[in-house]
Amino acid sequence: MTFITEQFNQKNSKKGLSLIELMVAITLMSIVMTAILSSYMALTRSAMAIGNYSEMSEKSRYALELFSRDVRMTSDISSFDATSFTVTSLYGDADERTISYSYDALTDLLTRTEDGTAVTILDNAIDCEFKYYNILDVETTNSLEIQKVKFTARLLKRVLYLANTYDVISAEFMIRNRKVTN
Repeated sequence: MTFITEQFNQKNSKKGLSLIELMVAITLMSIVMTAILSSYMALTRSAMAIGNYSEMSEKSRYALELFSRDVRMTSDISSFDATSFTVTSLYGDADERTISYSYDALTDLLTRTEDGTAVTILDNAIDCEFKYYNILDVETTNSLEIQKVKFTARLLKRVLYLANTYDVISAEFMIRNRKVTN
């Protein structure tokens, strides 16, 4: 009889896991899966941040290129303040174009308007400012003295409502086609 009971216990003990062993295995698997998921999410967030930075860099270079071309070719300044700038630029011998740059803080957009057609050239601009300087490199508010324009913008890109990429662009441009007084 003892022999039959021992044989029965050996067969039952090899068939499955006890509740404690099962709980330990589930806990360990949960820890491993959490670590894998966290790593995956961190890598995904990093890849998105790199993509955001690349996109912002491309857009800011494009905006600076347009702005520099327009400022360098300026023949007349119609209006200007810290967030907008309207000029007449010369392209070719007699091709005059009215070009405006304006920043809207509510929408975080920098818009370029040429002869009535508006195009957004920077989005996600949390701050944008124009400063104006005379020929002596002193900041001025007199439109007849403006010889240089400084453009500065701070860009922010969000992923899943989290700010994850910042970029600051700043450049100064000389007005070439304009006679000024000091």
